[in-house]
Amino acid sequence: MQMTDLALIPNPHAELSPVYEADIIRAITVRAPVRGQRLRVTSIVREKEPEVFGTLLVSTIRRDALRPAGETAAVRERLAEIGLLLPENQVSNPVWFSCDIDDPALDLIPRRAPCNDRCDPPEDLIVNPTFLHLGRSGPPPEMRGRKRLPNRFRDDRSWIWL
Repeated sequence: MQMTDLALIPNPHAELSPVYEADIIRAITVRAPVRGQRLRVTSIVREKEPEVFGTLLVSTIRRDALRPAGETAAVRERLAEIGLLLPENQVSNPVWFSCDIDDPALDLIPRRAPCNDRCDPPEDLIVNPTFLHLGRSGPPPEMRGRKRLPNRFRDDRSWIWL
């Protein structure tokens, strides 16, 4: 690691999410935005990185900021690699919205919406005719006009437009 540990602070916008398998936490997914870079999404698996996993598990259970002072240099280095520890000048703004296709934001669906079995999609489903797949580069220049707007979303995903 190039920088000293004293220069690193916990990422205030990082999110830790436990990954369960048969009621046991097998991994922890870390989503850590870093200024000037993309949102870093890393899965720390218990069996592969037990020390780092233990640190993240304690932080998840306590629901408080990461406390790396008592960790080994190797653990602190890994926490810096995944964006949980970073220099103060790399603290980014919080991520506005992130949604994986296999983990939709169900809390955004109105409660009055009918519930369908996800495994049995309706047979009369059609795609909105205004649907456009824009790829990773986002809206083309003709959609943006003269301005090049900054991308507020993850740059490792494809864009769609309805």
